[in-house]
Amino acid sequence: MKSVVVMKMFLLTAVTAAVLANLTYAALAKHRHRQHPYASVTVYGPGYASPYDVYSAGTYVGSDPDPRARAQMLMDYNRGVYGLSNR
Repeated sequence: MKSVVVMKMFLLTAVTAAVLANLTYAALAKHRHRQHPYASVTVYGPGYASPYDVYSAGTYVGSDPDPRARAQMLMDYNRGVYGLSNR
């Protein structure tokens, strides 16, 4: 009879510990902030440059998402292709 009481107490303790652990984990999980790895909230407005903008000595040259195109725009501008003499 004593072993039945001990077994019931052990089972009650194990169930209580499992419930408390589950509630603690759920409470901690609510406070985690998860953001999608590709999510972006960046807003570009007046006074802010886009990462795709190209500048040469403070002068806006153009914008393009392709890094090779941005490099070509910068080279052409610095070479004088966009200058007034070529119009």
